Amino acid sequence: IGALTRQRDAADSSIVKEQCPLLLEAIGFIGHTAIQNRGTVGGSLAHADPAAELPVVALALDAQMRLQSLRGERTVCGCHKAYAESGNKKTAENQSLR
Repeated sequence: IGALTRQRDAADSSIVKEQCPLLLEAIGFIGHTAIQNRGTVGGSLAHADPAAELPVVALALDAQMRLQSLRGERTVCGCHKAYAESGNKKTAENQSLR
């Protein structure tokens, strides 16, 4: 799932429904429809609010995160490592989630 994927688009995806039903269920608990229509999966993960649904799902599923910086791209296997590396923030100031 790309970082700019809208939460509503992820919830409507047949691939997500088949491959990651936990994500589909979690999106249903995010705010209201307007937030789900505007919010992105990557935005929620990068914000890394410990009370938010998507970071918890990512931790539960041991998700892999692709981070981009001026030095290049790297994949962090196990998003718990990415959160720990940046002090509970998904990305450092010089990185973006892809």
